[in-house]
Amino acid sequence: IRGWVHDCETSHEACRLQTTNTLASCNMRVVDVTQRAVISYDIQERPDYVALSYVWGGAKQTPVVLNVPFPGKLPRTIEDAMEVTRGLGKRYLWVDGLCIDQNNEEHKRDQIAIMDRIYRDAWATIINLSGTSAESSIPRISGDFHVRQTTYTTHDGDHFISTPPALAAYIRQSPWSSRAWVLQEALLSRRRIFFTP
Repeated sequence: IRGWVHDCETSHEACRLQTTNTLASCNMRVVDVTQRAVISYDIQERPDYVALSYVWGGAKQTPVVLNVPFPGKLPRTIEDAMEVTRGLGKRYLWVDGLCIDQNNEEHKRDQIAIMDRIYRDAWATIINLSGTSAESSIPRISGDFHVRQTTYTTHDGDHFISTPPALAAYIRQSPWSSRAWVLQEALLSRRRIFFTP
């Protein structure tokens, strides 16, 4: 994935992040995947974080205390997204259920008002297409989601190999695509990393 992103940054003008920071002084928070804690992210330079787009479902969102390490495991989608973030060489992950204070209406209102910028300025957005809740694992990161390619050999020695459906088909059929926020999250993200079954 890193190689693809390097090609994207060097070859596609639209994929390069603007040099101005539109999120300075927005009271934004991110998950520090190294410290395993939500921290303030009042940056003055270019943003350098990954965003997560997923289905909350019936999963209970973990209450967090700013700058205090998580007391235990988080929902599986979030744990997996933290692993992907580290694998991409990034330290910060924005997760709405953790980074927006769900118990503070003012903070929630202010963060919802800047979500367009949060997704637009993210280095990349991780999208879990197969998850039905935050407890779902991200395919190929954890869990048993390795898809085997079906092969068939005829009596004449001809080989046939199945191909996976196109990404558009996965998107149309996914629980993720039924969410209202998808339009904003998908369209505004400069770079999307889709995880499919």
